[in-house]
Amino acid sequence: MCIVSLLKEYLDSNNITGYRIAKDNNITQSTMTRVINRDLDNLSFKYLKAIAISLEKDIGTVAKELNSLQNKTVRNYEVQQKS
Repeated sequence: MCIVSLLKEYLDSNNITGYRIAKDNNITQSTMTRVINRDLDNLSFKYLKAIAISLEKDIGTVAKELNSLQNKTVRNYEVQQKS
């Protein structure tokens, strides 16, 4: 089973790559790759802001969408564990 990070899933659903975010915000691609592969709970404001800039969304909107995705994933996991 392949586990994709929630942030990677979010970026994919918004049709944007880590490379694009890195380029738009003067961040190295290797740094952005590490950020994408980290636990979402460790996402710093700096990178949340970079994602929002590249998506042309408010930081609050991105944060809410990521939180919603995380909550959905937790609920799905809990349902699977009960089965």
